[in-house]
Amino acid sequence: MDENCSFRLLELLEIARPNIDLLSTFDYKAIPTDTVRVVRDHGMINNINYRASHIEQINYIASWLSPEQKALAYDLSADTGLVSGADYKNTSPADKQKILYVAYNYLRYKQGKAARDDGMASRSHRLLVEINEHGDTELLSLPRPFDPIDGHQTMSLTVAAGNEGEEEFIEGQWRIT
Repeated sequence: MDENCSFRLLELLEIARPNIDLLSTFDYKAIPTDTVRVVRDHGMINNINYRASHIEQINYIASWLSPEQKALAYDLSADTGLVSGADYKNTSPADKQKILYVAYNYLRYKQGKAARDDGMASRSHRLLVEINEHGDTELLSLPRPFDPIDGHQTMSLTVAAGNEGEEEFIEGQWRIT
């Protein structure tokens, strides 16, 4: 609870900056969010860069596509042979770029979870070439989510009372999350 990897990182920071006391803040728990708050409170964070996961980026761009366009992206990534030339030709350049982005990145995501496959590599290359042929279309930027450091504290105490039928009760809960 109190000497986990998060706590160990604070120890390393204290070694790097001996004039800062970070560890005395933690008596019995060292949760990553709390340790980041302590580092922030000591002025050790200059800026924060949010980097979404690969699958979050794919899902965000895909959320702007119609069901037909999502199916088209899937077919392009899976090389199912179901891609209709008319479906693809009638797509606006901006939507085509989104479809290609989703198809290519979904394929790359699947490649990372599978053994090397020449067919996947070939599809990946073809999609990348097509993306480059369409030039730089501005893709949607993933909005930065709420920063957990600005959220609720990681320890809570809850007391509740009530009745269930004719039975009365009092309940207490202590959580470290």
